[in-house]
Amino acid sequence: MKVLVVGSGGREHAICWKLKQSPKVTELYCAPGNGGISALAQCVDVKATDVDGMVRWAVENHMDFVMVAPDDPLALGMVDALEAAGIPAFGPRKNAAVIEASKIFSKNLMEKYHIPTASYRTFSDMNEALSYVREQGAPIVVKADGLALGKGVIVAQTVEEAEAAVRSMMEDKKFGESGVKVVIERTKPEVLAIEKLFYQHNQTTVIGVAEARGVILLAAAQAGLPIYEYTPMQVKQAVTGYGKAVKKQVQEMTRMLLNLPAVPKPDDTADALAMAITFCHTNGNQLNRFTRRVAGPI
Repeated sequence: MKVLVVGSGGREHAICWKLKQSPKVTELYCAPGNGGISALAQCVDVKATDVDGMVRWAVENHMDFVMVAPDDPLALGMVDALEAAGIPAFGPRKNAAVIEASKIFSKNLMEKYHIPTASYRTFSDMNEALSYVREQGAPIVVKADGLALGKGVIVAQTVEEAEAAVRSMMEDKKFGESGVKVVIERTKPEVLAIEKLFYQHNQTTVIGVAEARGVILLAAAQAGLPIYEYTPMQVKQAVTGYGKAVKKQVQEMTRMLLNLPAVPKPDDTADALAMAITFCHTNGNQLNRFTRRVAGPI
């Protein structure tokens, strides 16, 4: 069987590596491929986004099967074109690939079928998008609607940063047609995780903390958020695996679990993230979901 893999990244390298092990594959090609892939497959000088060129090459060279891996050629309808030419292809057709190619489509789909997702608005008018950013404040997330090679999502910590992101996408056309429309997501908590109050010595401090804690619990209850309380030992156990870990150990494990470049500062931030990790560990398999949100959107 003569097989063609479309793409030039690590994903395609892994696919070629596995296909090379199959006794059914007699000839393996990759377009355009890369230096590493060339040790496994014969690289073909056709761009991954050149749908007509790829189909023409596959027909002329009698490919038995084509695997289309990257988002861009899938969104351009390469699988549809290959099938129309009589070549079996692996990958979603254009009408299915839109879930990856358009964030607006995917967000609307999730909303329609009640799939949990961040609160959002979509915009095709830059001034309306800017007004919404100013109204909502920061932090806030700005996303180009279309594919942007993994660069089309900005987690803005200030209103100014969010405004700059909107302008770069919609006015400066940083991502071309992919940024003509944008999705803007608001941060919204789903649960409250809070430390149980334990004081043995400083009665003066405990009164102030208790008052603040009461306000937090009231606000959460009024917002309809489920409330989860954890002891310091439970937090240490969940984060480090040892209930008597010291603060620095908890902070370092928090950094490692969330794949952060440094321990979060100030200490209160690290403590809050450790509390969130504890919730994830004790309430089903939610750590990966939380990690994706903290480390950066997909």
